[in-house]
Amino acid sequence: MEKLLRFKQRRQKYDRALRLLVDHSKKQEFDDVDIAAMIHFFEMAFELGWKMLKDLLEEEGGIIAKSPREVIKKAFEADYIKDGHLWTGMLESRNIVAHTYDEGIAKDLIDRVLQSYIQPLEKLGSDAASLG
Repeated sequence: MEKLLRFKQRRQKYDRALRLLVDHSKKQEFDDVDIAAMIHFFEMAFELGWKMLKDLLEEEGGIIAKSPREVIKKAFEADYIKDGHLWTGMLESRNIVAHTYDEGIAKDLIDRVLQSYIQPLEKLGSDAASLG
């Protein structure tokens, strides 16, 4: 029960972070503040997303996974996510921007978020809404 409550709380925070990311992604041009905001919203959504998946794995399947990479692998095996490689790419992107700041890396991440990452994050959000 406590884990289900934690999942619901994370889902609410996830929904907010995702909404901010999606709303910001609709801009036509991005200045430095917009880029920083998008990176932050992506990091928040990704972090909450893999932790929601961890909660689901534990609650629904009794599967214990500790690291984000292990959670992604197990979530893919349990069919909670459809593209494990894309989620692993999101993890790698999150790790890169969390430990360094380079304008080229930041712009590359924004391109990936806009072209590849928003859709699976939105899918997780809609799937999670139906679970609790």
